[in-house]
Parts: sequence; structure tokens; C-alpha cells
Amino acid sequence: MSLSLVRKYIKICIGLSLTGALVWIYSAYDFSRYLNIDEMREILDSFGPYSPLFFIGLCIAGIFLHLPEIMLIALGGLLFGGVKGFIYGWIGVIVGSTGTFLCVRYIFYVMFFKHHWRVVSITCGLLMSALRRTGF
Repeated sequence: MSLSLVRKYIKICIGLSLTGALVWIYSAYDFSRYLNIDEMREILDSFGPYSPLFFIGLCIAGIFLHLPEIMLIALGGLLFGGVKGFIYGWIGVIVGSTGTFLCVRYIFYVMFFKHHWRVVSITCGLLMSALRRTGF
């Protein structure tokens, strides 16, 4: 087996593992009960000075789990104050969106566009080559 083929299978396995883990987390835990102020204050108080990092991580997880981000950012504004809550939420959204983009761009691209959709693969291949030429 060639090295490039092994790398493709590793990327596919990582992609399927990430998808399975996210589906399991989303189905195993009821995240909607944590979207009120009292529950979040108790959780954030338990993290002490690291509570902003926990909130940023929650916003990042919210992007991957498709939770309503506007509610999380508004909750951050109530918990940390308007400006700090918005900044913490914005950092979480940017990092989570970038992580989602990178997963789709480098892991799921191989699985979906190169192996399953032959007609779409030609169009996406042209699009990807155009994106590579422009540097994005």
C-alpha cells in the first residue's frame, strides 16, 4: 500500500471518528439545560479564574455541535458584562468556525469530494485549484 493511500485512509478515519464523537456527545448530553444564567454561573464559578477560557471552549463546542451561538454570546454578555462577554464569545466563534473549516477542508474533503462525488469532484477540483492560486 502506498504512503499516499495510507494517509487518505488515516484522514477518513479521523474524520469519521470526529463525526462519531460529536454525534455521541450531542446525543448523550442535554446541553439545553445549561443555557440559563443560574446554571452557567454555578459552572463558571467552579472554574475560578479560568472561567473565560471555559466559556470560550463552550462557544467553540457550540459551533461544532450546532448550538445557537447567539444565545451563548448573549449569555456571555450577561455573565461577564457586555464588552467582555462579547469578546469572549467572538473569540470562541472565530476559533470554532476556523476549526470547522479546517476539518471540512482537510479531512472531509478527501472522503466526500474525491471518493464519492465524481461529477462534483471535477467542479470542486477547479474551485480548489482556483483557491490555491489566489492563496486562500
